[in-house]
Amino acid sequence: RIFFSMSTQQNIQCLVDMGFPRARAEQAIKINGYVDAAISWLTTHPEGWDQPKSFSDGPSSGGHSLGGGPYSLGDSASGAGQLGNPNRFDSPIVEEEKEPAKPKMTDEEREAAVKRLQLEVAKRKAEEEVQREKDRIRAELTRIDNARANVEQAERFEEMRRNREALEAKKDKERKEQEKAAVKALYEQRKAQVEAEYKAAQGIKEEVVVVTKDFDEVTLQIRLPPPANRLICKFKPTDTLQDVYNQVKAESGINYDFKFRVPPSTVYTSADLSLTLKDAKLVPRGALIVEK
Repeated sequence: RIFFSMSTQQNIQCLVDMGFPRARAEQAIKINGYVDAAISWLTTHPEGWDQPKSFSDGPSSGGHSLGGGPYSLGDSASGAGQLGNPNRFDSPIVEEEKEPAKPKMTDEEREAAVKRLQLEVAKRKAEEEVQREKDRIRAELTRIDNARANVEQAERFEEMRRNREALEAKKDKERKEQEKAAVKALYEQRKAQVEAEYKAAQGIKEEVVVVTKDFDEVTLQIRLPPPANRLICKFKPTDTLQDVYNQVKAESGINYDFKFRVPPSTVYTSADLSLTLKDAKLVPRGALIVEK
């Protein structure tokens, strides 16, 4: 259909521009609704088809009168009671201005005008189709960009998760190695003390063992009172028990005086804090228990 989106007045004006009279154009649009059907109707129905008679044509037989003359209610000779008498109104009658008649279009001109309208409608449809395709492509590109951003964000989250798990695994491994070393140090210390006690009980003179290897680091595992857990600290062999005492107090937050006990029964009090770790036989590693 041509100009399916045009208003009724625009359709009428289109027919008037083609050369049809306005009254005929209004009647055709009223009956058919759109231009191309109205043109077909105008070409197949001659002018005056089914036209209602106007009041200016005069009364029909038995119509528009209740007396002797047109539009009268009473005696036509006297003129009393006439409804159609313009002299009974004070305002003058204003005649409707008629538009100048336009030359009628030939069949070839009408057909050319229809073709132009059809081409214009086809052009508008093509432009709308192109715009819809552009909108679809723009929406698809937006969807792809959003999907790409979501994938990149998911990859970043996954990388952060892997890094966090790797760091936790590394810390867990280091903690296990430290605990293993501390247990081994306790075992070696306990073994040496048991052997010394056994030799003392048997009356065997303990031979002095000369350490030929010099260690430059001491690892101490220090067990704290509850609810604290433990500390693993590193010192030099020449550091004293006073240095260990000060570091334990600083890191654990203990606010009272305490002593060190080396399992199973060796105890170092405040009077022994001047001993070096080497003299206390805590090289290269040892274990201390903090007691109040």
